[in-house]
Amino acid sequence: MQLLLRRLFPTFLISLLPFGAGAATPAATDAGLATYRAERARLAARPRPVICNNDGNDFQKVTEVSKAVFLAARTTGLENTRVAAISYCTNHSWGLFSHPTKIGSVIHDPIPHSTGFSTDILARYLDAGLDPLAMMVEFGKAHGIEIFWSLRMNDTHDSNPGLYGPGFLAANTLKTAHPEFLLGTPEKKPRHAGWTAVNYALPEVRDYTFRFLEEVCQNYDVDGVELDFFRHRAFFKTTANGEKATSGERAAMTGLVRRIRAMTEREGLHRGRPLLVSMRVPDSVAYCRDIGLDIETWLTDGLLDLLVVGGYMQLNPWATSVALGHQHGVPVYPSLDESRLKDNDARKLRSSLLAERGRALLAREAGADGIYKFNYFNPRSPAWSELGDPAALATQNKDYFASIRGLGAWTQALPHLPYTTIPTLCPDAPLALEPGAKRSVTFLLGDEPALAGQTIRLRLNFTNVVPSSTRDLVVSVNGARLARAESGGRWLTFNLTGERGAMLRKGENRVTLTLASSAPEALTWTDLHVQVRYAGSK
Repeated sequence: MQLLLRRLFPTFLISLLPFGAGAATPAATDAGLATYRAERARLAARPRPVICNNDGNDFQKVTEVSKAVFLAARTTGLENTRVAAISYCTNHSWGLFSHPTKIGSVIHDPIPHSTGFSTDILARYLDAGLDPLAMMVEFGKAHGIEIFWSLRMNDTHDSNPGLYGPGFLAANTLKTAHPEFLLGTPEKKPRHAGWTAVNYALPEVRDYTFRFLEEVCQNYDVDGVELDFFRHRAFFKTTANGEKATSGERAAMTGLVRRIRAMTEREGLHRGRPLLVSMRVPDSVAYCRDIGLDIETWLTDGLLDLLVVGGYMQLNPWATSVALGHQHGVPVYPSLDESRLKDNDARKLRSSLLAERGRALLAREAGADGIYKFNYFNPRSPAWSELGDPAALATQNKDYFASIRGLGAWTQALPHLPYTTIPTLCPDAPLALEPGAKRSVTFLLGDEPALAGQTIRLRLNFTNVVPSSTRDLVVSVNGARLARAESGGRWLTFNLTGERGAMLRKGENRVTLTLASSAPEALTWTDLHVQVRYAGSK
């Protein structure tokens, strides 16, 4: 019966039938569905110290057609780490994929060589029967690692006029055949979206997105699917023009999410194993709502199993998202994306393993169930093991900052800064300190201070010359005045080791700068960096 239905009706219409219609098993019974959902909840709760996101560009890193070579580029080695799940993306803009599809386009369709994005190697892999997504599923099963297929809900890399953008767009038959799907044109670009973003207010766009997911769930033995709403965050013309999404737009997106959830249940019952649904969204309920994502309703109605929060910007403390997810029994994974600060030195400091350790420990101290790594491609990095072990992190060297992400990156979306509730201090977002003025910034410390064998240094950076003494500048931590600063370059360093570390506390700390009225000039405070070092650690 199920096969007959698939022949008589378009695939996406079957999803509109009552749950389980046409199934060859009694899966749609209340008892069967309850058993399925209980098993799904058990799988959702399994430990995932680290989730690795792979953007699917492995094929751009190889020149030889070989499964072993392909996996070695970004995957082999993860099996011996704390990585419990891989979120694998094979769509390179909405409708364009690197796995075989009958609904969208495959990226090895002709792409101009001038784009600088070689696609011949992918064609050779597919011609040899080596499907990137199938190889990842096989790898996951061989090593007990979950594989989620990640769908970027509105990826607009094809809006980039340089690099591979024009080639991606030319290869995308859906977008080229249906310009009415798009939020803009090359001549009339929206203010807050890539012009090639699709308009989710259109039923046809929602249907195609549904079918992309359904096709993968029917053709690949993945453990789940991920709806990545972070790439990219424009879904409607209202938000693309700087306005908040309407209730009707939120309802349309929620309707799509419900269809996807029902489809995963139907397909999971059909194959006899649950399909999990993960979602990657901004870490603010208010911001999600205003771009058209009713995450509170989705959680309340049980439409997702894993919640991944954050990305190129962080809007709230991680504890806020953890409380939201845990309130509904959903595990939460902060996305620790790479820093994209414009200042090279500041970006390098935040990209070190020391900084990664600090970020990971803070996420776990906030109650997160694990961490999610995005755009981190070396499968042999020690980070994959270290960042998933909070007990080991506790006594490893680390760096902390007032802000990792600063003002955040990727502006082609509804502006997010009005929703930001955490510090943004960094060279991209400095604070001016006029004579007679006082400025305060908080930072989070994941370590217990004042431990034996521990050294802690607080470093403050300024764009202009640091006063040669602390006479004009008073620095205090949690109300306690600091003294005996060391000056080097544009950094002012305070040693908070031993008894002096008692003024610090695990968790939030406040640093206050007061510049004397008699100071000869204003200061521009650009960074706050805390070094925690342990004897015997690297």
